[in-house]
Parts: sequence; structure tokens; C-alpha cells
Amino acid sequence: MAEYYKGRKFSSREEEGLPPRDPERAAKIAAGWAEFNARREAVPPEKRIHLSSRFGDEDWNDDADWDDSTRYAPPAPPADE
Repeated sequence: MAEYYKGRKFSSREEEGLPPRDPERAAKIAAGWAEFNARREAVPPEKRIHLSSRFGDEDWNDDADWDDSTRYAPPAPPADE
């Protein structure tokens, strides 16, 4: 059964009438994630960066918390000395 979250619909491929995912493609995607995780685990814990809440943290509670206003702002001009 489809679920709705913040106005978006989440459903399975079968619920949408789509064919099952190609097992070869699924294996390729899983291998890519395994490679990513292996590379990430190779970094010492003290040098790891925290992956943003945008990538699945449980404590992400609202899109309003994400301040995107400064993301694409042009750099500030150099200060006059």
C-alpha cells in the first residue's frame, strides 16, 4: 500500500504496475554501494566526516531546517584594508 509523507507518495514498483527490477542492475547497484562503504570504512574514525541529514539521518525532522539561502551566494568581495 502506498504511503504519503509530506505530500509525497511512496509505493513499490508492483503497486505502480511496473515490472520487477532487473536482477543484474540491482546487483550492479549493490556492488557500487559495497565499494562506497568499503572506501568509507577504510578512513580512520577520527578523520571521517558526518554525512548530512539529507542522506538519511533519523533526526532530520523538517525541510524548513535546511537553510539553502547561502548555498549559491556569490563570494563576498575582499575587505578594504
